[in-house]
Amino acid sequence: MTALGRGTAAPATFLAASARTASKRGVKVWLERVVDQLLHWQERAETRRKLLAFDDRMLSDIGISRADIDNETRKPFWMA
Repeated sequence: MTALGRGTAAPATFLAASARTASKRGVKVWLERVVDQLLHWQERAETRRKLLAFDDRMLSDIGISRADIDNETRKPFWMA
């Protein structure tokens, strides 16, 4: 057994395998972030659509004017 505990595997092979694993983890983390961002944008767009359905009394209850809703719903989904 070698000092790395990988049987007869050469250190270069072990390091290459470690790099591939790290690269796969990096891709996984990146994909998770992309999916999270897409879901966040979807939720934001849905919230804006729901605000359009509120009547003036409901908007008054939460302290938002019709003009605020108009300004908010004109924004693209990616803009906060």
